[in-house]
Amino acid sequence: MAPIIRTCSAGLAALLALAVAATPVEAQQRNDRLGLYLSARGAEAIGDEDRAAMLYGRLLQRDPANPVIAGEAMGSAISTGRFDLARDVAKNADVRKFDLQGRLFLIADALARGNEAAALAVLSDDAAQANVDFVAPFVRGWIDVTSRRPSARERGIRTVTGIGEGAPMAVFVAEQAAYMHLADKDAAAAAPFIEQALPLAAGRETALRIAFAEGLAAAGDRDAANALLTGDNPSLAAARARLERGQSLGFAVNTPAKAFSQLLLALAIDVNRGQRLDLPLALTQIARAADDKNFQADIVTALLLHQLDRSDEALPILSAIPANSLLAGSARDSEVQILIQTNRLNRALAIAEEEVREMPNAPGVHGRVGDVLGALDRHAEAADAYARERGGRLEDWTLLFLEGAQRNDAGQWKAAETLLRHALAASPEQPLVLNYLGYTMLERGENLEEATAMIERAHKLRPDNASITDSLGWAQYKMGEIDKAVETLGQAVAQESANAEIYEHYGDALYAAGYPIEARFAWGNARRVADEDEGERVVRLDSKLARGLSKANAAP
Repeated sequence: MAPIIRTCSAGLAALLALAVAATPVEAQQRNDRLGLYLSARGAEAIGDEDRAAMLYGRLLQRDPANPVIAGEAMGSAISTGRFDLARDVAKNADVRKFDLQGRLFLIADALARGNEAAALAVLSDDAAQANVDFVAPFVRGWIDVTSRRPSARERGIRTVTGIGEGAPMAVFVAEQAAYMHLADKDAAAAAPFIEQALPLAAGRETALRIAFAEGLAAAGDRDAANALLTGDNPSLAAARARLERGQSLGFAVNTPAKAFSQLLLALAIDVNRGQRLDLPLALTQIARAADDKNFQADIVTALLLHQLDRSDEALPILSAIPANSLLAGSARDSEVQILIQTNRLNRALAIAEEEVREMPNAPGVHGRVGDVLGALDRHAEAADAYARERGGRLEDWTLLFLEGAQRNDAGQWKAAETLLRHALAASPEQPLVLNYLGYTMLERGENLEEATAMIERAHKLRPDNASITDSLGWAQYKMGEIDKAVETLGQAVAQESANAEIYEHYGDALYAAGYPIEARFAWGNARRVADEDEGERVVRLDSKLARGLSKANAAP
């Protein structure tokens, strides 16, 4: 028994310890609890987080005094977005022993229910084990700002803007202060904070622009609101149209709960730069608990779940985002991409085509069909879908590039080249277009000098991109600069060591440079990492490994 206790969790160790010297009835009860615990851990191990959360909840009902079980139950409930279970855990446990996630959930849940006193009590509990002081100024400030007393509102804004520049949460002050001034209908005071907040948005700029625009319009500054919504972004365009019609955008941040939700979402994105995803996921889930209309938190939560191989939990979150939300297009994009990446292509196509039938003129719907058709290797149809999305416009380099790439894959090179050159004209310094067009011409043996010049430009713009470095090395090889090619392709291998194409190019260059043994090592690595669908490459590599490089087996 000793080895089991040494390798098990604290919760299991506690349950096993309680079973020692128990009466038969007590032993049976504790065995039942042990069975529940093992079942919960087993559900976690196979990725059934929802069942794990339910089992932890049942276990806590039988053992409410166990702080370890309470902590695991709360963590599991938050991770799965089972806020009902999280509330049950809080009712049956000593909340002072909750970890950071549990304490933040208590604040979020209290604010969502409008119980500001309960939220303040969590912040003021000095006996709690987890310190949540870092969010205290924001929560207290917002509770003051939404007070009817002018002195309290002023104090609330000072509480947040008084956070020092060196404080851990200082990066979020401008955004929160902007929301506060807008909630107070003071557009002039909000303006400098809006200007500071947008460059710090870290992927949330579209949502922030819409939220700030709605606040500015409500404060009477419609010109400033419209200025924030300029551009071709579909969500901004839709927001602009709604604002002109006097409709709500659904993004106003004017309550402590909504502000806390936005704060946690911003924090989650900030901490997601690390390797672990459990904390960012917990933060986005708690953001959802604070504001069930924070659809951006839904999208980020779903993407994190997908990264954790929990796509079956991610997809229902995305599909539940209503079609009338300004973020509905982003939600459908994420849903379709997850389905493509998990090889559920028929379902992805059905969703994308249904959207076309229901909203044939909505931005993005034909592009999503193109994405799925491309993944299905139906390249000509994918190109047609991108063409419908583009609608004849020549200023959108992304759609021109996507359509051109699909035309190329469909064997329609002349049409593809025209589209790709239009894409390059629309965005002359776009490394993706420069590299793709240049490399395709290399493969076809056309305009080698122009192709090399394009790839060199792309490499100057993105020297750390392995695919572009590989293209440059291959261009040098094609131009007869073998020694340069060996050096450059060696850099590409160092940048990305699991790419069969790069290894094959490196092997060909090494062989041409007079290093046949080193070339075989490179080809062997290419053969090892080649995908199952790279049949032609595998045949070439087998031939090279058996007989060396020849015109018949050279990479194109």
